[in-house]
Amino acid sequence: MKKVYKIGAIVTTILVVGILIFTLTKNDAVKNEVAKPNKPIVSAANAEAKPTSIKDVSKEELKNIIESKKEFVAYYYQPNCHYCKKAAPAINSMSQKHDRAIYRIDLSTSENQSAFQDFNIPGTPVVVAYKDGQEVERIEGAMSAATYDGFFARHESSTK
Repeated sequence: MKKVYKIGAIVTTILVVGILIFTLTKNDAVKNEVAKPNKPIVSAANAEAKPTSIKDVSKEELKNIIESKKEFVAYYYQPNCHYCKKAAPAINSMSQKHDRAIYRIDLSTSENQSAFQDFNIPGTPVVVAYKDGQEVERIEGAMSAATYDGFFARHESSTK
């Protein structure tokens, strides 16, 4: 009976060591992988490297643009927002793909804090299409590039 326990203990030890080695080598392989995007990624927090299609505006400037009844897209964000950082590359690339200007408003600044209430923004990120001074469509939260692609395709007629 003792022999069976010894064999069982040896087999169990070998299995545990094997699983441990497999897991550690798998984790090292994942750590060593480096993502190399085809195009540079611009995060919401990196204003210096933003595409030329993104124009930073204040809450008051945005109100004036809305009152002009111009057709445009507004992007409400906060630089430290995890979801904004996640959404920024897709929003930036789709705005460039569709050659669209976006008015970007940073809701974390003290002058823009009331924009949450003024523009009915529950949280960030939010992308809103405006036409004739009225909101026509919005996307709330970080979405896939395909979702933003469809959004910008539906609102392509606006001018830069």
